[in-house]
Amino acid sequence: MDETGVEKTEVIDLVMQHGETGEFLLIMIEPREWDGSHERLVQLQDKLNTYLTYALDGQFKTENPEAEGMPIRIHLDYEHEPDAVSLGFLDAAMEAIAEHSIGFTWSLIGDDEAE
Repeated sequence: MDETGVEKTEVIDLVMQHGETGEFLLIMIEPREWDGSHERLVQLQDKLNTYLTYALDGQFKTENPEAEGMPIRIHLDYEHEPDAVSLGFLDAAMEAIAEHSIGFTWSLIGDDEAE
């Protein structure tokens, strides 16, 4: 059973450092088809809250001391294009997350444009 994915709301799926920019990426993965349902959007919101807490409460920097002073971006990789409702949610989340000086991007797995 896979331990990653948006439905695993308390799990940080992947942390990596961008080789060119030095930026730290907190990556979440959504392998499921998007459906715009309330349940799915609540899972995404809970997952984003887990990532924000991890980034802002000091745990991330404790586990990654080399990240001190480096920018952080939450990135959502997905296997299927989001529906309109989910895209609206992602746009709103990007604005809210930016208030914490953290980036938020998303892209289709294999599409390097957002990186």
